[in-house]
Amino acid sequence: MIIVVLIHLMTLLLVPLQSTEDGHVDKLNLGTAINTMTNIASYINEYKRRKDLGKSYEKNYLNFINLFKVFNFYLARNYHSGSLLD
Repeated sequence: MIIVVLIHLMTLLLVPLQSTEDGHVDKLNLGTAINTMTNIASYINEYKRRKDLGKSYEKNYLNFINLFKVFNFYLARNYHSGSLLD
């Protein structure tokens, strides 16, 4: 949601930036504001991407742990019954 707001604000700032004369003192400030918003949006996107990637790794790790538990249970049950050695 915040990314949408930042993009909307950046587009609102592009209009005055394009219509401001090159020598005007506010042109540099508008450009700096747009660059700052772009950097913030990029940081937020990267943070969300890493968070989602971490969730994916955690899910895969938990699946692996559960599979390992089932496998250990299978080995222990079949080892004690003697059917593992057949």
